[in-house]
Amino acid sequence: MQSPLAMCRMTALGVLAALALTACNNSTTSTAPAGGPTGTFTGTLVGATVSGVMTLSFPASASYMAAHRPRFRIVPVADAATVAATAVSVTGSLAITGGGTYTLSGTYDPSANPQLSVSSSLSGYTITGSYSASNGQFSGSFTAPTDNGEWTVSAGVVKVFCGTYNVTAGGTGTGTWNLTLDGSDRLFGVVNTQNGARQMAGTYTPSNGAVEVTFKNGSASGTVNASNGTGGGTWTVSSSGGTFSGTWTATTGGC
Repeated sequence: MQSPLAMCRMTALGVLAALALTACNNSTTSTAPAGGPTGTFTGTLVGATVSGVMTLSFPASASYMAAHRPRFRIVPVADAATVAATAVSVTGSLAITGGGTYTLSGTYDPSANPQLSVSSSLSGYTITGSYSASNGQFSGSFTAPTDNGEWTVSAGVVKVFCGTYNVTAGGTGTGTWNLTLDGSDRLFGVVNTQNGARQMAGTYTPSNGAVEVTFKNGSASGTVNASNGTGGGTWTVSSSGGTFSGTWTATTGGC
């Protein structure tokens, strides 16, 4: 019969061997975690003077490599399981409403901030942003030689409605009002206000076409016809500058 001391030594050796094996095995490459961005994302970009439709394409899978560790180094199991994601190349296009179409290229790195950075050398656009896995959506900001603003793109089949809003109470004015409708009946978009571009988000009800969206200091409602690509409604903004309201219209043909 083995003594308690001998059994303890054997147990300790077994734990050390398991930890060493874990450290060695974590030097291998694995596929990207489920839920990462792949395929085509489509949406809109809006600034003070420009707007358009933007498309981004991500590779079918990304390679994830565990952080380098010396062979046989003893590390805690939780630390040994940590992986660092590598950046992947992203391509795309930006079609300016009433203007040209530009090729985009850059990278997506889930460990960076911002995670996405693409640009067009011909147009001078620099576009940055990050990914929302829960929404299957990217959003962020952009700069151009003579403009800046916001953008959003969603995965899957996306309808882009481009249009305008008008101020009918509290003041005067008009601006760009672009919405995107994805396959999960979610609405995202960008509206250009007197205080700059603002991100919009909301919902769409297929049974009656009703839409509800919110943005900074404001909200909007109305209807969208996904079949013929038309939409319109009303909006309200309440801020320290007062209360403003008006109407909006957008169509898929307006892009």
